[in-house]
This record gives sequence, structure tokens and C-alpha cells, in this order.
Amino acid sequence: MIEYAYSLAVTSAPIIEEFPIAAGTVIEKGEVVKLVEGFVVAVGDTDQDDPYLGVSAEEHTGTASLLNPRSNGNKIKVYCSPLAVFKCKPGIISTATGGNTTTWVDSGFTDPADDKFNGGLLKVRKSATLTNGVGKWYTVTDFTKTTGTFTGAFTGGVSVGDQALVLPPVGSFGWDLNSDGTNLNFAANGGESIMIVRVDPEQELVYFILRLHQFGNTMVAV
Repeated sequence: MIEYAYSLAVTSAPIIEEFPIAAGTVIEKGEVVKLVEGFVVAVGDTDQDDPYLGVSAEEHTGTASLLNPRSNGNKIKVYCSPLAVFKCKPGIISTATGGNTTTWVDSGFTDPADDKFNGGLLKVRKSATLTNGVGKWYTVTDFTKTTGTFTGAFTGGVSVGDQALVLPPVGSFGWDLNSDGTNLNFAANGGESIMIVRVDPEQELVYFILRLHQFGNTMVAV
């Protein structure tokens, strides 16, 4: 789930506003949303080139609920500041299909663009041969899309079946969301809307802003 982390403004207090939503619309708490014709709707993973409104601060089930009277109402609370920073635990795992002391190859990582992970990290989850094993991380110096090859100094060598958490470089953008818009998907190539502002490999957290925002002053991608 995506959560509010902090603000790039002077104040770190979150800005939460209520926006119109159709009674039958389903939105999860922590889901990226946008306004369409004045109503909040889900984003999902269909574009990532549009300006977005923010992240939902509550769920909207689209059906009546005695426990949550707002769940089928006509308003929903959203973290909507263009300067809001959000955090999540993406959990995108790479499983090596090949490699050596300078390469980590994952044939399943052929969607992100060339150089997309340059400056990013691979945090080891499983390995029989790497000198810096489970819990350690390696800096990616180059990424090749056609073969899914991460280049770095993998002391001891990468073995088939090794696993690592994939963490993107700070300042990068063009990432995708998962199918319901509640997390980031670094195995897929996305649009222009999401920019990484901080990565915490110890806590396995990624922090990002909505680079294109419906209340911001950035140019809309074309």
C-alpha cells in the first residue's frame, strides 16, 4: 500500500482534501487517483503519463456499509498536495537467469528502458555464491533492456536462481504502478508521472512524488 511520508514544503503536515466521487466507484486506501470530469477515479496501471491528483487517504467501497457510512458516499479524502512525498514497499524481486562477477542477468526484466536502473540497487535475498550475501546490496552501474542485464561489481559471482530486491535510482522517473494503483512496479516500463526522491535499502522503502500533478505547474507529457 502507498502511504503519505512527508512534504517537500516548509511544513510537513499532510494536506488532505475531500473531493467528489461517484457512489459506485471503488477506491482502495493508498491508491493513486485522479480527477476526471470533476470526480475521483482510479488510475491503475493504464497510463502513467497523466497528471494525477494524489493518493487516497481512505477507502471507498462503492457499497453501503454500517461500519463505514462514507464508503458509499459522494466524497473521498485524498492527499492532494503537489509537494507530497509518498512511500511504499514495492517488493519487486529479480531472479537471476545468469550472471557472473560483473553481471546479474534476469531475462524477465526486458520491459524497462536501457539505463533505467543505472545508480539503483539490488538487495540480495538469496545467493549461494555472492561474497556479500543475503541482506547486502550492490550498486547497478548499467542496465541493458534486451537481455535484462544489470552491471555491477558482484563479488563472488552471480548464480542462476539468486534473488534480489530491485530498487531504482533517486531522481529517476518513468515508472509504472501495479494493476490496482496501490504500489510501484519496477519490472514494467511506465510513463512520466512518478519520480523517485529517496530510497531506503535497509527498510526496503521507496519514496516518490507525482511529477505530473493536476494541481501542479509542471508541463503535461505529450
